[in-house]
Amino acid sequence: MRLLVISYPDIQVHDKYDHAQPLNQQVFWLTKYLQEKHDTAIICMDGSSEFKDMITSHFGDEKAAFKEIGEMVKWEEYDLIIDFSSQKWSYKIAREKKMKTLYVMHPLYHSYELPPPLKHPCLTGMSNAHAMKVSMDLGVPVKVLPFGYEVGENPPKRDDKGYLLYFGRIVREKGVHELIDLCRRKRYELLIAGEDRSVEQGYVQRVMESCDGEMIRYFGAVDEPTKLRLLAESHALVIPYLTDYDAYVCSTVKAASLLSVPSICINKGAVLEYVVANGFHVENLETFHSLDYDTLPPCDYASVACKPSYEKLEQLIAEAVVNPW
Repeated sequence: MRLLVISYPDIQVHDKYDHAQPLNQQVFWLTKYLQEKHDTAIICMDGSSEFKDMITSHFGDEKAAFKEIGEMVKWEEYDLIIDFSSQKWSYKIAREKKMKTLYVMHPLYHSYELPPPLKHPCLTGMSNAHAMKVSMDLGVPVKVLPFGYEVGENPPKRDDKGYLLYFGRIVREKGVHELIDLCRRKRYELLIAGEDRSVEQGYVQRVMESCDGEMIRYFGAVDEPTKLRLLAESHALVIPYLTDYDAYVCSTVKAASLLSVPSICINKGAVLEYVVANGFHVENLETFHSLDYDTLPPCDYASVACKPSYEKLEQLIAEAVVNPW
């Protein structure tokens, strides 16, 4: 089977994917898997030297991409397109060329680029909650492509140093400020790490000023090896979301699970689907100090690694090739 993978525009693939966002990492792992198992070609952004058989890394603007890539690619050579981009030009090309396509929706695309009516089924690499939202927005069936995680050949060993860890973008709706206030009052040691660019800088500044450098420490953005080390050395990963946030935090939760680190989340949002036997749900942050961490069962590696994602993707590819869309 000959596949064509179209990545989304902001993918940042490095040789060791050190600074990649969770979804970028997922796309990277899925694409690597497809290249190993299938005859796969790629349309991707610059910086993707890791991938062989890359057709082009130039998108250009919307009109230029539609014309240049539409003419460059020999579409008749491919059995299926797997589209991570959710861009108008790729959708228009697929319709014009009458190509069977699986669309993997970016979880943060709330104003979806794909024009209605979208006749093809969509996929989401997020959660059941997100799939339901996309289905309601677009009026089409949506299936879930579960997230997985690869920690590499030599992951750090569990070494609980007693601190709580917040990992993620520094944004108001994720409740970082409330977690800081609680840890200051309760005298919990807290480490904060995550993306602090392209977000509300006034809020980031407030978070940074709330850190004393001792009990509450601010790391900012970290690379992948540092992320895994901070997780392995933490007492627990805390997810203090204030809203029914449907982000892809499941990636970090799964990384924590692979390192035998429990996750604590408030009863809100899609994260509830990923914190099950590997952690605790609490009604509010005030209650988590009484949790019994010894009651958690050992982690089942197969359930949180990338294997289920690969198996589901194979199933969806088989269905897409057969389906007369």
